[in-house]
Amino acid sequence: MVFENKKGIVAGVYRPFKSANSQTQGQAFQNLVNDLNNLTKTDMEIIIGGDFNINWSSQKSIKAILDDWAKESGMFQLVDLVTRLRKVQRSDGSRQLQESTIDLVFVKETVKLEVLPSISSDHNLIKVSVNHSGSQAKSRVKKLEMIDWRFYKKERVLSELVPLAANLDIPRPKVLLEDLNTCLMKVLNKIAPKRIIKLRGEKQFINSAINPAKKKRDRYWKKFKKTNDPKFFQSAREETKVLKKLANAEKYRVFKAKMMSHGAKSFWHSVNEIFGRQQSDTIQEFKTGDICITDSGETAELLSDYFDNKVLSLLGKSTSSLKSRQSNLRPEWSPLTLKDSLRQLKRKRSMGPDKLPMIFIKDCAPVIDKILLIIFNSMITENWYPYEWKLARLTPIHKKGDNRLVENYRPVSGLCTLSKVFERCLLNRLDNIVTDSSEQHGFRKCHSMVTVCLELQHYICRGLDAKKATLAYTVDMSAAFNLIRKDLLDLSTIPSKLSNILMNFLSDRFKFVEIQGERSSLRRPSGVCSGPEVVQSSHQGSEPCP
Repeated sequence: MVFENKKGIVAGVYRPFKSANSQTQGQAFQNLVNDLNNLTKTDMEIIIGGDFNINWSSQKSIKAILDDWAKESGMFQLVDLVTRLRKVQRSDGSRQLQESTIDLVFVKETVKLEVLPSISSDHNLIKVSVNHSGSQAKSRVKKLEMIDWRFYKKERVLSELVPLAANLDIPRPKVLLEDLNTCLMKVLNKIAPKRIIKLRGEKQFINSAINPAKKKRDRYWKKFKKTNDPKFFQSAREETKVLKKLANAEKYRVFKAKMMSHGAKSFWHSVNEIFGRQQSDTIQEFKTGDICITDSGETAELLSDYFDNKVLSLLGKSTSSLKSRQSNLRPEWSPLTLKDSLRQLKRKRSMGPDKLPMIFIKDCAPVIDKILLIIFNSMITENWYPYEWKLARLTPIHKKGDNRLVENYRPVSGLCTLSKVFERCLLNRLDNIVTDSSEQHGFRKCHSMVTVCLELQHYICRGLDAKKATLAYTVDMSAAFNLIRKDLLDLSTIPSKLSNILMNFLSDRFKFVEIQGERSSLRRPSGVCSGPEVVQSSHQGSEPCP
């Protein structure tokens, strides 16, 4: 039986001992699991309960099947107490009381659960309470869209991707890129689907055994206060110990459920909650001058304006022109170049506007490496760059001071994952062409802050040996990588086809600011939303920005 309204879905289940239509018990149970799986494909609140005729504490094999379905559907099984008391006859003719947990409740939401005795059945009553007290309840609910990585495996990714990749249209690279993105998203959504996780400020579960133990302890304390009898005092202390054990067991069960059912973010949220390290990640208001803004959409626009104005205030007039050289070098990339570039990228689960994590792209590399090579080489020879790859999602990161002031935030660009692969290939090719200055220590292999200090020490020692004064000064460039002046780039050492794709890469880019789920309007950034490595490699020999 299924009941549905605007607030959610309630489903009642009964699994009989004997199956119908000549089905085996295993087939009937699998059909039940399939029905439950179809029922839970919804974002609404849902409660599934009933008589499953499964002893939850002893039938491990059947319990494992339900556990797998619950994890895949984002559900929790809450009942861990006895739900049925029945007198059974033993082989010697005597009768004994049999206890079992066969009535189960699966939920996605935070609920209150109580097991109550029944006078009309050998099954206990299970009372499930969901709080729908208007705006006050809604204010405690926070929805998070997360990727469920629990069943993600590289072997499953490759097995799902191989038949889809075989049907791609290879001769047309631009169409091939669109089809490749569609295939990748289809496989990712199947292997690691998105889940809507709802969190509440209150405790996730309430064990029905805690309240009776608390009441029993309070009764002993009242009797002790009235009579001063030591036996009531001792009984109260014993009940306090029982209550502490139940509370600790409940905390462990809540933590274990969060750890198994949510992603890494929820796991560490639970760890910080235990150690008292919780911090509110939701800022109620932002300030600009004497104006306070509470709307997330207006805040996103405010931060976008601030990031643009910060760069515009540093820009000067453009006067120089770009020059490139003709070269006999083949600009196309080899399979080895792409393989090395993918190997250098980190296996992260963070995503850009394309919603494809880098760990997924690296796992798909054995299947899509030839396809990516065709697309990248076509982009270089024909000088085209996908519009989607020029879109950047800016996330404001708090640097210091008052977190309500926009001046204390810096932008971090989230780029499309495939564009990061292209950028790494471009960087590796530029590193083979551009000869770095000996004084350049940033973004170079085998160079770091240690080599800077050694070179500075060398200059100081040489001045001391010559009995001369040594003067050192440092310059901190504000918004260094937000202020890319394309007109000051020196491309004279780069072949024409590489310089053309580099300028296409840097031109006509768009960005939006996202904060607390709200986005600003699309804008052309004053700087360039790309990684610093490409900018540094293409900036050799150029004059410093004013």
